[in-house]
Amino acid sequence: MADHPPSSHSPMSQPSPREPEMEAQVFPRQFEALEEIFGFLGAFIDRHGIDDETSYAIRFAAEELFTNMVKYNRGTTSGITLEIGVNGGDGGSQVVRMQLTDTGVDPFDPASLDAVDVDAPLEERTPGGLGIHLVRALVDELKYAYDDGEMRVTVTKRLPRSDG
Repeated sequence: MADHPPSSHSPMSQPSPREPEMEAQVFPRQFEALEEIFGFLGAFIDRHGIDDETSYAIRFAAEELFTNMVKYNRGTTSGITLEIGVNGGDGGSQVVRMQLTDTGVDPFDPASLDAVDVDAPLEERTPGGLGIHLVRALVDELKYAYDDGEMRVTVTKRLPRSDG
């Protein structure tokens, strides 16, 4: 019997300091799931003592991204996975990372949308894009990845430094 090194997915392995231990839940592809999402996020926020500004940004981003996935990613009935964790960021700061994963969908990168000109007169504005514009304004990073029918949108928000 050959000895094999432990798999990186082994329960004994520990995440590196830069990789958060993510909490995940799959939510049904329906707007009514938002209440359950807010409950999941609220419990996470409470467990980690996350400040109000970060809490608002994470909840808003989750609502906007989830709603867009339900509304625009047609042709699938699969649930949408939300993962969230806290870990070390650049320069020793702590960050919250949240990722929404949607499977069986066509590629669409919300981060590629043009910036919304909020100073333009209403009659000159094109409808749409304001929600993603606000997500960009509230979080520190918005990333998109797509591979073989799987869309992943990740947001990162730095936590304020504690004085401890």
